[in-house]
Order: sequence, then structure tokens, then C-alpha cells
Amino acid sequence: MKESLFTRTYRYRQRENKNELENLCTEIFAYSFENDLIFRADFLQLLGMELGEEANVSTQQYYENIGRPDIEIIDNKNHIIIECKVDAEERENQLNDYLKIFQTKKNRKKHLVYLTKFYEHKTVQGQGINYTNITWVDVNSLAQKSDNPILTEFSSFLNEKNISMEKNFKSIDLLSLENISNTISKMDEVLDSVKEYFTKSFGMPSKDSSRSTQLKRNAYYNYKNIGNPHKYNIDIGFQWWFDENITYLTIRIYIPLGLPTTGELTKFFKTELLPLEWEFEEVENGNVIGKYLNVNEITATSEEQIPQMIQFLTGRIKELVELKKKNPKHFK
Repeated sequence: MKESLFTRTYRYRQRENKNELENLCTEIFAYSFENDLIFRADFLQLLGMELGEEANVSTQQYYENIGRPDIEIIDNKNHIIIECKVDAEERENQLNDYLKIFQTKKNRKKHLVYLTKFYEHKTVQGQGINYTNITWVDVNSLAQKSDNPILTEFSSFLNEKNISMEKNFKSIDLLSLENISNTISKMDEVLDSVKEYFTKSFGMPSKDSSRSTQLKRNAYYNYKNIGNPHKYNIDIGFQWWFDENITYLTIRIYIPLGLPTTGELTKFFKTELLPLEWEFEEVENGNVIGKYLNVNEITATSEEQIPQMIQFLTGRIKELVELKKKNPKHFK
């Protein structure tokens, strides 16, 4: 028995400081592909593929040492893997790792699809495997052609959440440019004020220029890779991907899945940081333990906004410094 759309999406209901937007879009897309023959045919035509017999559509299926592709579609003609991104980044080698999954199915046309908000150039090479990067604008165009009420609402949702991004400038886009430089300068002031303390404690973080590369993903932060070989990251900066119109100042421990140290580090940081009111969450490719300050609340109630933000980050860095003293091996 096929799951209803509501059952599929309920498992990703919104929780505090956790954005399930990407998972919701993934499930609605998968449900529509599975249940709407016209939408399915139009999407396959977009990829240059033919409609096969009834498709088996799965989401978030786990493959050991590979990961969880968002959507996998198999019928008698095709084998398609779709990685869906809204704001998150692709983990290292994620798309190329998925190529290994195609080896399990023979005699089908194979296609790897990277579905993103913006077009992103990637080099993906696999013998007999086609690769395509499409955007949510392309999906929205297909949804708008349908008279299916679910796809009609999905189209509206993509527009309301700015997932399907207009390709043309609007007047308001140009007007907002006037405030960008000023806003970035203020964020830089906060991050630069704790940079020396952070560097002395954990080493030099990523270049300041790396902050702006995160803007398209609704974030502005530095990161520090810990360990050789790599064990985890410490991220420090601003992000606004959790809830609509809310920006958080945050410091996070990001621990990738699949490493020999993943379990040990996750247990260590949860044990030490959760009593200090840090928060734990499982994300697509790893585990995150973070502390978050709602910037919107500060700007509405405080006259000393930047000093308060600096104090927040300084306090969190100090907590990590104390952990380093207790167990230095996890910081090498």
C-alpha cells in the first residue's frame, strides 16, 4: 500500500531550530512523480528518457558507505537517482558516490539528477550514466502545467518559500542591493571581534572571503576543519535557513557521517554540550551540535546588539576551550 502524501511529509514535521524544507520538497516531488502520470512523463521528457511501466519510488534509502540519495526511481526502462538541494551544500564526493548505486541494476537507462535552487556546475563521470543539473524552476514549470491540485499547491509553495527563484531581476532586488554592504559590514564586525580568540584556541579558520560564498545558501560564516585526517568542522557565523524571516548567530560542531570517529565524537560532544543547552540534530550527511542566538529578538529589544552577539560567541568558544582542556585528543 502506497503511503499518503500526509504520512510521507509528517515524518519531517518542523522542529525548533531544524529546517525540514528540503525533505518536504523531496517527499512532495516523489509523491507527485509516483502518482501523477502526466507529471512523470513530462519530467522524464525533460531528462530525455522514455516512460516505463509502473515506477518504484523510494526516498532516503540507506546504502552503507555511500549515503542516502533523496529519491531513487526504478522502472523496467529507467534507473534514476535524484539529489535534492534547497539551501544545504553537497557533501564532498556525494554525487560521485551515488554512481556506485547504479551498479546494482542492469539493463536500464541510468540518470543522476542534481536538483537545486540555482544551476551549479559539477563534474560527474560514470560509464553509461547520464548526469543533469536541473533547478526547482524547471520542476515548478512542470507543476504549473498540471491541473492536479497537489501540484498546483506545490507550485505555490515553491514560490512562497523562494525555492523556485525568478530568473529575472525585480525592482525590489535592485533596491535591496543598497543594504547588502552595510549588513555584511556589521556581520564582519561581530565575526572579526572573536576571530583572534578562536584562532588562538583552535587554529586559523577559513578565509574571510569564504563567508560570502555561503550567502546563496542563506548563511554567512567561517569554518575550521579539525583533525588530520578530517574529523569534524567548527562553524561560526550567521544563518537564516531555519525559519522564515529569522536569523540566528550560531556556533556549531558538524560531524560527517561514515568516518571512523563519527560515533565517538558525537557521543562526546552530546555528553559535554547538551547540559550547557547546546542542541543536537541529525542532518542529511552528519550530526550537528550547536548553540543558536535569535538575532531578530536582539535587534528588537537591545540597544547593545553587536556587543551582545560578541559576548554570545565568546562564551561559546570558551565552553569549547574548556572541553579541549579536558579531552585534547578530540581537538587534534
